[in-house]
Amino acid sequence: CTMPEGTGKTTVFFINKKKLEVFFSAVVPYAEPHIDTVDLDEYEFKRVPTAGGTSRLHIIGSNFGPAGRVVPVRMGGKDLVGGVTLPHRRISFVPPPGIGTHITLSVEVDGQNSNEVTVDYQIPLVTSVSPELVPTCGAELVITGDNYGAVGTPVEASLVSAGSPIKCLNVRVTHEHTQITCTCPAGTGRGKRIQIVVAHQSSELGAAHIDYGDPTITQIPSIPTKGGEFEVTGTNFGAWAARVQAFVDEKSSRVGCVSHTSIWAYFPEGVGPDHTLRLVIDGYQSAQHTFSYAVPVISRVSRVPTCGGVLAVDGDNLGRDTSTLSVSVGDADGGATFPVEVKIPHRKLYCTAPPGTGQNIPLRLRVGGVTCATAFSYDKPVIASASPAMLSTRGGELTLTGENFGNDLACVTVALNCKPCSTPKIASAHTQLSVTIPPGSGKDMPLSVLIAGSESNTIMFSYAPPKIANVEPKKLRAGGTITITGENFGPKGGEVHAILNGVLAEVSVVVEHTVLSCHVPTGIGKNLHFVLVVAGATSNDFPLSYDKDAQYTLTEEALEHWQVGALQEAASIFSKVLRYYPDFLPCALGLRHLLYFRPSLRLLPGQQPPLQITCANLETAAKTTPAMLLCEEPSAKTKKAGRKFIDKLCSAGGAAPVRIFLTGVWLQQVEGENVAAADYLGRAADSGSAPAQFLLGVAHFCGDGVVRADPKRGVALLERAVDDGHATAAHLLGAMYYRGSPTAEVAVNKARASQLHACAADAGHVASAHLLAVAYCEGGGVPRDPVRAAQLLQRIIDTADYPPSTLLLGLLNLKGDGVRRDMVYGAQLVQQAADTGDPAALYRLGRCCIKGYGVRADARRAAKLFRRGAESDHVPCTLALAALYRDGAEGVAADPARAASLYRRAAEAGDARGLTALAQCYASGDGVAPDATRSVALLRRAADAGSSEALYRLAESYHDGRGVERDPNQAAALYERASDSGYAPALCGLARCYMRAEGVPADPERAEQLLRRAAYAGNADAAYLLATTRTVDKEERLRLLRYAVESGHARAMVALGAACGDAAEAVSLYQRAADAGAPAAEALPPLAHCYFRGDGVPRDRARAARQFERALQAGAEFDVTELGVCLLEGAGDALEKDEARAVALLQRALDAGHVAAAAPLARCLLSGEGVPAPDPQRATQLLRDAADAGDGAALHALGSCYARGDGGMPHDVVLAASLFERAVDANCVAACYDAGVCYWHGDGVAQDRARAASLWGRGADAGDADSSAALGVCLAESGADDTRAVVLLQRGADAGRAEAAAWLGVLLLRDSPLQDRARGASLLRAAVAAGVALLPEWNYLLGREALAAGDTVEALRLTRLASDAGHSVATFDLAARGDSGASGGPAAEACAQCLIGASLLREGDRAAAAAQFERALSGGRAPYAAALLGALREEDDNAELALRAAALSATDRSLLLLVVGAGAAADAFRVGAWLTAQSQSQAQAFARDVLRVAADAGSAEARRALADGGNGRAVPGVPASV
Repeated sequence: CTMPEGTGKTTVFFINKKKLEVFFSAVVPYAEPHIDTVDLDEYEFKRVPTAGGTSRLHIIGSNFGPAGRVVPVRMGGKDLVGGVTLPHRRISFVPPPGIGTHITLSVEVDGQNSNEVTVDYQIPLVTSVSPELVPTCGAELVITGDNYGAVGTPVEASLVSAGSPIKCLNVRVTHEHTQITCTCPAGTGRGKRIQIVVAHQSSELGAAHIDYGDPTITQIPSIPTKGGEFEVTGTNFGAWAARVQAFVDEKSSRVGCVSHTSIWAYFPEGVGPDHTLRLVIDGYQSAQHTFSYAVPVISRVSRVPTCGGVLAVDGDNLGRDTSTLSVSVGDADGGATFPVEVKIPHRKLYCTAPPGTGQNIPLRLRVGGVTCATAFSYDKPVIASASPAMLSTRGGELTLTGENFGNDLACVTVALNCKPCSTPKIASAHTQLSVTIPPGSGKDMPLSVLIAGSESNTIMFSYAPPKIANVEPKKLRAGGTITITGENFGPKGGEVHAILNGVLAEVSVVVEHTVLSCHVPTGIGKNLHFVLVVAGATSNDFPLSYDKDAQYTLTEEALEHWQVGALQEAASIFSKVLRYYPDFLPCALGLRHLLYFRPSLRLLPGQQPPLQITCANLETAAKTTPAMLLCEEPSAKTKKAGRKFIDKLCSAGGAAPVRIFLTGVWLQQVEGENVAAADYLGRAADSGSAPAQFLLGVAHFCGDGVVRADPKRGVALLERAVDDGHATAAHLLGAMYYRGSPTAEVAVNKARASQLHACAADAGHVASAHLLAVAYCEGGGVPRDPVRAAQLLQRIIDTADYPPSTLLLGLLNLKGDGVRRDMVYGAQLVQQAADTGDPAALYRLGRCCIKGYGVRADARRAAKLFRRGAESDHVPCTLALAALYRDGAEGVAADPARAASLYRRAAEAGDARGLTALAQCYASGDGVAPDATRSVALLRRAADAGSSEALYRLAESYHDGRGVERDPNQAAALYERASDSGYAPALCGLARCYMRAEGVPADPERAEQLLRRAAYAGNADAAYLLATTRTVDKEERLRLLRYAVESGHARAMVALGAACGDAAEAVSLYQRAADAGAPAAEALPPLAHCYFRGDGVPRDRARAARQFERALQAGAEFDVTELGVCLLEGAGDALEKDEARAVALLQRALDAGHVAAAAPLARCLLSGEGVPAPDPQRATQLLRDAADAGDGAALHALGSCYARGDGGMPHDVVLAASLFERAVDANCVAACYDAGVCYWHGDGVAQDRARAASLWGRGADAGDADSSAALGVCLAESGADDTRAVVLLQRGADAGRAEAAAWLGVLLLRDSPLQDRARGASLLRAAVAAGVALLPEWNYLLGREALAAGDTVEALRLTRLASDAGHSVATFDLAARGDSGASGGPAAEACAQCLIGASLLREGDRAAAAAQFERALSGGRAPYAAALLGALREEDDNAELALRAAALSATDRSLLLLVVGAGAAADAFRVGAWLTAQSQSQAQAFARDVLRVAADAGSAEARRALADGGNGRAVPGVPASV
């Protein structure tokens, strides 16, 4: 039958027409669609634009179906829709956007797929670029054209010129298909055409191009005349020194470092302005820029002797050539010119100046037409001596000897005491003068010489001192006039003073130089010193004496001063009388009570004031006897003399109150006549005598027998005395108001007490000043002001010896309260107070010795100090000594029995602390038999005495049931009572009760409040407990834990180690916790973990295992995986392997749910270590389970199995690489190495050596030896960072990686700052012995070391091995030795000549090197090589010879390679860089040979240059930043 048209598959039914039955059916397919060709005639270049079709694309073929049918079309993986436009023969559709070539195209007709054909998208087209002129540092370019693809399409842009294309950076499509933006790289030159690559299709090179800007000089600094390298700034300099030429004054100059905006150019020596600089970069030159050499600067001009001499001029930019130098005198040209000599080029000149005098004489220096003005001076005159040394006050002739006096008398002036003398005479030119000194007097008067305005040094001239020959009369009465004869008293009107025993007297001159008259004051004494002072010169001492009985007159005079209020004058007279008549009792009594009235009065030097009356010594001081005044009982003669004076006072009618008072004091304290004394003192008090009021007030208060006891009357009298300014009365009343006095009905009033103490302190009462300082410290009656307190205390100890003030100021310095903290000074003050025997000071000094505050910690010394205080029954000293014996210390053996005895002494004194400490002794049995019941009894006594600690200890007893029946309710109540005073341990104990509901209802919030109070009160337990609660933030938790750690809390150390985030600190804390007695289960496992991992400490598996074992023995429950690994691997002699126990521990850890145990246990199951037989199936199952749980070690181990095909796993590098990546993401450090290996070699992943280096860097940073070794080899081979390479390779070598040791040896053998040839050779030989295969360079380096060691046979063998392997320097060495085995080598003689020349150049001997090159030239050997090397060394500026390098024969080229290879690696690099800069292609090809030589010789720069040029010498994918 005939089939109708159709597509796909159809069913044909054969029907029996008669029976109307289907007797047969079959599925008949239509033919599959087939594409013959694609009609691209409508598109330019017969390619599709990347933006897609603007018209329809026609597919020509067969079996497409009827017209109008919709047909699916698939192009480049994209599903499109087309339509049949010619029945069965053509399908039309609009092509989509895209890029690339060989894009597959197919259709589908009713489920039948056609064959595939390919079409291409159009190549990119460049029409323009903006900007066309760019700076040499590069710029942003906008490239316009077509067929660039959509935004985000990967594209490349390059600059194409005569050389290799240079790729642009950051290339991206910014406008769909039509615009690209990129960063133009740095460069130089012009005509760089743009080429775009999209999907491996490159655009054609058209007219679009860019030009780099021409160089422009903007600034040249002022150049010193000595020349040198200086920075020239500008634009478009490029960054390649080899492409830059500099011409200074059109002469070629060297160029150093180059950047796009600056060049370091060499400027030769020169002077003056109008010099030029021109730059040529890549054949394009800058405009000439004018510069000047620096103007001369004079920093110093020497002085010249007046007799003439050498003038030295120091400065800078002074030049070198004397023909350009001139020195002249005067402000303008034409002055006298000095001959000039250059002493130090550019810096120092010498010239000769004539004799003369004067200062600031103008001087002009001319350097290369530039003038610098300065001035010079002749030396100042110097007086060496004067003769005679001293003249009489009548005057005379004086001769001065010295230098620089000149030879012109008109310029000379001599001045004595700033007054000119008569005209001097020149005794000898420049060296000696004579002058007449006028009459006068004086001592150390300045004498100087002025020469032409220049002043000499000053010498001291003195007239002869006065001399006393006689004084009349020799005995002085109550003062009067005396006549003094002698010599050198000076002229009339001169300055003359007479001093009698330190007191000035009036003097007048009677006869010039010989006789004086003097009026002396009233006084007392024998053999008093009398001297004359004439204009500062003191005469001899002449003794004078007053008549006897002067003490009576002076004492009366003192009383008169006292009466009128001239208290200091009275005190001075009393003091003076007592100095000469120390047993004159009336004077002593008067001075004593005067000082009670005003303690601040000054006495004569050496005299001690009487003991001040204080509240502590009131009764004793008030009843002072004459013996206490005179240090012994007065004799009858002494009393008689005093009685005579008192009778005289009594006989005077209407006597002044002060006389009546002194009479009453005499009667009371000397005669003992209390009734008469009371009468006189009462009369004096009624007359307003404050001392009498004070004395009677004390008598009434104390009831001493003078008057009856009447405290209220005594206080009233003291108040009256205070109103009249009596200091001691103010002190006593202040003490009463501070403490209160029930007998005197005085209430406590601290404010009034402080006022009274301030009044007494102002009057000089030391004890009151101290009590006022105490009030400022405590805030008692005045606002607390420790600064004011410290100032008062310092004033006290500066003026008086008062131990309590010294001690208190010392304590303030120790604490830094009111003063800057100074423990050393504080301890010194406490020591001063302790030296007086004060028990409180002894206690404080002992505490300093215990703590080491300001002194060296010394427990033995502290014990001695406490013992001295305890002997005085000082309770704090007793307790401190007991504590020392209880605990023991260095130098003090523990003695519990003695400690308990001392505590008992304190307890018997009723001290609560002693009771509490003794209770602790009975509770613990320290020094006594244990007795918990007695301990509780003592604690109750101490608690009744108000001890918070005793309440706390008693609460602990009830809480624990020690000595009493356990009672949580009573314990909580006692904690509550103790905590009322803020006692921190009690607060912590009460908090625990609220946390545990012991004796009180559970209340976490109340517990936290209590813990916070206790913690911030200094309790370490509370700080630790509070830190472990959930309510504190991280910052507060760390702060609390650190405080607890500082207090020695062991468990806090463990907690802080886990929370601090610093591995090194954590290790220290764990170790401290273990040493401080923390539970082993808490401190040892984390410490062992740190040693296992090397966190904060060097890795030490043996030590880790020991710590883990100690923790296990202590019953700790922890993850034993790491202990199992330690036993599995061992640690040499320090830790033996124990595979069976390791397997048991790992299984135990795995059973406990620790996934990390799976990987090491699987290793044992794979290898059979510690198990009866290997079990790969179980091992792989363990690894899969652990890997599924995210364990990094398991992922790594499973990846290793797939990489090697171990454990029954298939060899699958793709899966292995994926597992390694997952292990790295899971922070498995060891996986970094294996993942890096996969990326390095492209095993299972796309090759990406940069990614490999990054992974190895990550592993190396974490301390992995394999990663360190791998990265170190990369860095060493590429030369990217030799310093870091050495560090990494050393780590790998230390871990036993032989290849790392080999490369480390190579780095140390190369010519570099890291060179250590002996160690390098040793490492390389050891690596070879370990089986590391030698590279050619390694053979060469070992051969060089063998030659240095004198082993020529071994050196030749190794060098031949290197040469046979293609090492160029080895080949050249063999050629230089004339070794016939070296292929292509030049003649040995030419080699030797050029090698010697290269060596001499390297040593700086250019002349000798030139001679060697001349020999090579004259012999006809290698002329071009020698000439070229000379040109490169700047010995020959013949560019033509240099450019002929391109035409060198093979022999000459080998010779040049030999020469540069024999030099330093840096020299070879320099030659190669120069050749690279040349434009000839042959020269550039030759440059690569030279750079290879430099790289083989160890030049990292050469290796980088080769890598930059695409020659593959560096390791691909390892950037220099790695």
